[in-house]
Amino acid sequence: MACITTTTAFLGGWWWAFDLTSHFRVQYAVTLVIFSGIGLAFRKYKFAFAFALFSLVNTALLLSFYFGTLTANSSSIRLKLLLINVRTENSRFDLVRKFIEEKKPDMVLLEEVDDRWLSALQSLNGEFPHTLVAPREDNFGIALFSKLPLNKAEVIQLGAETVPSLTAEIRL
Repeated sequence: MACITTTTAFLGGWWWAFDLTSHFRVQYAVTLVIFSGIGLAFRKYKFAFAFALFSLVNTALLLSFYFGTLTANSSSIRLKLLLINVRTENSRFDLVRKFIEEKKPDMVLLEEVDDRWLSALQSLNGEFPHTLVAPREDNFGIALFSKLPLNKAEVIQLGAETVPSLTAEIRL
């Protein structure tokens, strides 16, 4: 099974369920090493080799997270994003406002936003003049505050659910 899920993890662009299998690389690598050892113990060398090979694929992908290099040009544009799930029933508006002021992001995305939250955070409109909001009372509200202009910004529904999502383009 770990060999199959290792393979399906590369096929996430074709089907969302395949994408879910990409989150367990550590578990696949460990399981496959164990099965490779068992294959060697029982002199099933073809199985041991196959399990070891799939384990190496997962291990190589994991190592790239730790030893891969990301370089940024000093003249590159930096964008600071902040995502906060405010929890609809929470009423500590002051803490959220203070946190946003301290972090000084270019864009803020808030989840679980209702009209009460939007009213309490109205002071953000001065610093973030570009907004796209879809407040709801049922923990599925969402709001985007941006210092940068939003192009093609709209509230969309993904899938059969009526949960709002936001899509927008920004020009850097």
